[in-house]
Amino acid sequence: MKQQTVTYTELVARVVTATGLTKVATKQTLDALQDEITYALARGEDVSLASLGKFEVTDKPAGEARNPRTGGIVKVPAKKVAKFKVSKTLKDHLK
Repeated sequence: MKQQTVTYTELVARVVTATGLTKVATKQTLDALQDEITYALARGEDVSLASLGKFEVTDKPAGEARNPRTGGIVKVPAKKVAKFKVSKTLKDHLK
């Protein structure tokens, strides 16, 4: 069975219904939340939302990978990646 994805528009509608805020205010709030999480991660800060989980930035070391087309080895540079760790509260809700 394929899982359904909640789109941004559907999320806005659900928050409007739950809070009574206007659609514009809800969009501004969600956009601001997304921006602040992005900016914090870009600065190397972790973002913890107690009932959801924790966003964090980790370093992924350089390595090698295989080009599937040519079969040759390609060097992959080190980079920073964003990770999300689910909170115990959310895990318990998903059981």
